[in-house]
Amino acid sequence: MSTDGLKRLVSEWHKNSYFQNKSMLPDSSPNIELLHAAIDVDKTTKETLFSSLISSMVPYLRVIQRSSKLLGFIVLRFLVTCVLAAYYLIDGTWLAVRRSRRPENYECSARVLDILGRHKYDTLVNLNSISDFILLHRGFDHPGRILADEVSLYEVNDEQAVFVETPPGVEVWRGRLNSFHAIAQLENAVRVVVLPIESFYRLADEFGDPKGKLVFIMNTARCGSTLLSQIYEKTDEFLSLSEPTGINCLRRFVGHEDDASVQYHARAIIRVLCKPTHLSNFAIKITPNSTKIVPLLKRLYPNASFVFIYRDVLPVCKSMYKIWKELPMGRLNIILCKFAPWIYLPALNFSRYYDPVLPEERFRVIPGYGQGCLLWANVIGMYRRFRRSGIDIAAVKYEDLVQDKELAVRRLFQYNGISLTLVEPALRAFESDSQANSLISMEVLKKTKLPPFTDDMKTETNKICVHYELPKIGESCVLEGTITRE
Repeated sequence: MSTDGLKRLVSEWHKNSYFQNKSMLPDSSPNIELLHAAIDVDKTTKETLFSSLISSMVPYLRVIQRSSKLLGFIVLRFLVTCVLAAYYLIDGTWLAVRRSRRPENYECSARVLDILGRHKYDTLVNLNSISDFILLHRGFDHPGRILADEVSLYEVNDEQAVFVETPPGVEVWRGRLNSFHAIAQLENAVRVVVLPIESFYRLADEFGDPKGKLVFIMNTARCGSTLLSQIYEKTDEFLSLSEPTGINCLRRFVGHEDDASVQYHARAIIRVLCKPTHLSNFAIKITPNSTKIVPLLKRLYPNASFVFIYRDVLPVCKSMYKIWKELPMGRLNIILCKFAPWIYLPALNFSRYYDPVLPEERFRVIPGYGQGCLLWANVIGMYRRFRRSGIDIAAVKYEDLVQDKELAVRRLFQYNGISLTLVEPALRAFESDSQANSLISMEVLKKTKLPPFTDDMKTETNKICVHYELPKIGESCVLEGTITRE
């Protein structure tokens, strides 16, 4: 029965009741109002409970929806691949592909494929892979095809290099398409170009090293690194790449920096990312979990500039918490932790790419803000070790950058050896949200609620800070090598 119907029933009962006898019930009006109020309270309670139930189900529904899409895409890709494989075997395409991989067939070794479909579970977290696409063979071309501004490196492994091609005039490195290079590639690609690894190396040798300035940007995450990347882009003198998968793939070689084959492979990737174009200067932002490749990059390019941007710990922790609730992989992790706490994706990531703060942190669910603090402390720890080992890295503090924009950019460009006449156009980067066209824009994150910062959370984060000899929550962090302040 509806609430309105219940009210009518109560009113009718009240009219016909012997309680209408004024000797027994002197004032009947307030009582009927009280009954109606009680019904309204009950209605509000039910609505609140229902709203809470729906809200609690939303993360599960989102994960189920996205997982279903991924499963459907995998099944469809498998079926299409099987059908096409049989067709290619019959019409000779399979043999042509094998022949194109021979060194003597370098001139036609670039395989071009049309994109029939695309999907990635988490466009920001998951690395690029050719498996993100359903592809149809189009033909073969000269490897020089990748020189076009519309062609960019998507993925590199031990056997092949994968590029994506966009429509004419669409350059995926430009921030106006997306704040993140990999997402812009996935969203705008119309074709895929695949090179055998030997052709990739040969082409990289032909390109040679970048002729202009080369800047590598390290960061703690959620500290203005995308803004810093766009500061270089706004000069119109730099091609700025925000977290390209090609360079992030190098983290699997950490610990093998002395291996000549690793150095050759890494140099080829940098050369192709910085291929000859109308711009000769390059700024490349790497992800926090790729920070360990800095010694390798420094060995390959000793004259490159290395910049590390950071921020006080609490804002980083809060921002990390928000994006972890918005990202598909974050939602998946939240649900997995409820059923199997040992399946903790960030901890697995930390144990693979970082030095754990404490051994027990590897596979333990870190409550609340501790996740962001662990990432922050690890990356700052690596920055300090690199500086102690003799690697010249300049630090930029985000709070300084936004407090005195011109001074901070001027000092940054002085360190990079960039003309100070470019400071004025670079300041245009501050005019808008640097991640406005992404799923973690300010507009989106403002709607994400933060949990209370409890004493337990403060203790947890401070324990990590103390272990790394870093300022505690609420204290200002100023690292050695910071160039943006007096």
